[in-house]
Amino acid sequence: MPQYLADKYPRDNGAETWGDSARLAGLMALVDHPDTPPLEEYVIYYNGEWLGVRVPVEDPTSPGANNPYNFTRDQTLPLMAGLRKQEKIEAARKLYESFKKRNFRGQNVEVWDWGSKKTGLFTGPDIFSPSARLAITMAAGVKPSLLLKVFGVLFLILDICWASLNSDDFEINQTIAAAYLIGKLHWIKRIKGWQAKTRSYWCGWRDEPELAEMIINLIQKA
Repeated sequence: MPQYLADKYPRDNGAETWGDSARLAGLMALVDHPDTPPLEEYVIYYNGEWLGVRVPVEDPTSPGANNPYNFTRDQTLPLMAGLRKQEKIEAARKLYESFKKRNFRGQNVEVWDWGSKKTGLFTGPDIFSPSARLAITMAAGVKPSLLLKVFGVLFLILDICWASLNSDDFEINQTIAAAYLIGKLHWIKRIKGWQAKTRSYWCGWRDEPELAEMIINLIQKA
């Protein structure tokens, strides 16, 4: 079972910090986990814009976990999916507007700790593919353009093909979140070894077998 910071924010049972709390909380929301926190608390107003944060309160074991400028794509998509599931559309819209201003590049202009700047086209903030862009747009309740819708679905197909080509330790959380938001969660069942990939990710050092089975059950019913 997840561990909790301030009796609210979850951490993978096998993890040592709350740096992946937003990702975990978003997926817990998708499977209707009873201990899911209010996800809008992961959206903060900082330095003139709305940003996602890995954990909403200061984590004494990891100073970088509370830095919104290291909020990566693997945190963003599950959180947006969870916000949509919890019907926290206003919070999702705030994040969407911030991403739109950044031309859909990630918030993670820093590596981990404060001041550790990332530079370069491919080594800078995360690039969001058309499928990720469509997913974020849908989470915010914004009507996507026809072009984004077409390319978003096509790239989701590519995401699924890519996941199928990889080994069982390939992380598919982002693909699951995007597929849910785009309305194609049942497509996850087309990923070769999707159940094994889910269990490999969650049942290893993260020690969350119950969550793995809840995710698998959600997809099987899609």
